[in-house]
Parts: sequence; C-alpha cells; structure tokens
Amino acid sequence: MSKDVTYKNHTIRVEEHKDVGTTHRFVILDKDGNEIKTVNRGGDSEESAIETAQQMIDFELEIGEQ
Repeated sequence: MSKDVTYKNHTIRVEEHKDVGTTHRFVILDKDGNEIKTVNRGGDSEESAIETAQQMIDFELEIGEQ
C-alpha cells in the first residue's frame, strides 16, 4: 500500500519496501504526474522517507533558482 503526500507542487509516493537496510521506498512526481526520481532505499520509516524526499525536492528547487 502506498501513501501520497503533496509538497511544493510535487507528489511524494511512499511505499513499504522490504529491502536490505530499509523498509520504505519513494517516488517523486512533478505537478504533471511525471516521475522525477525513484529511491528504493528511502528510509526506515514512512516519516523518514517523506523527510528525505522533501530534502531532495528542496535541493532541486534551490539548484534551479541559481
């Protein structure tokens, strides 16, 4: 089961992912629903995966402003 979170005009889709060293993965989608990034080792919890995805979005937006 996945959970979608909206953050700064992006969608973060978090899913359980039983991989070595992590329990959650995430996909970042742009405002049009296009996949930007998939991270299979997203975090040990849903919250940490969302936080990591938000940091990635912030970084990309900051780079785009320069």
